[in-house]
Amino acid sequence: MTTRSKATRLQLSRAQVEQIRSAVEHGDTADSAIAALPDLDPDLRDALTSTGDRASLAIHLIPPAPEESVTLLRRWTSGEQRLYSADGPAGPLAGVHPVEDGDFFGTVIPLLQEGARIARAHSPAGGAA
Repeated sequence: MTTRSKATRLQLSRAQVEQIRSAVEHGDTADSAIAALPDLDPDLRDALTSTGDRASLAIHLIPPAPEESVTLLRRWTSGEQRLYSADGPAGPLAGVHPVEDGDFFGTVIPLLQEGARIARAHSPAGGAA
């Protein structure tokens, strides 16, 4: 989505994903495999191993041509340190963003605006309001 900066994204490296996958294949839980990763960013570890509250918002836009449908998805996780959000079906594996000052609505509103922008672009009036 266009509402997020890649500069703030916390993401696992390919090597870290492979370490987790290997540990899980050998019987570890995903949480213990993540907790055992050396040199993992503390905020990313907090987001990925959190057992705090979670919320998600999905906006599914179905234009007149159903094959052009779009789903916008954002998930939030309450960690020990702060609130985090992740976009798309891959969720946290694609990266998480710290939500500054616990600003839940500051991340919901841009998502809703993006959905409205896409809906207007696909409307029969061609975006004219």
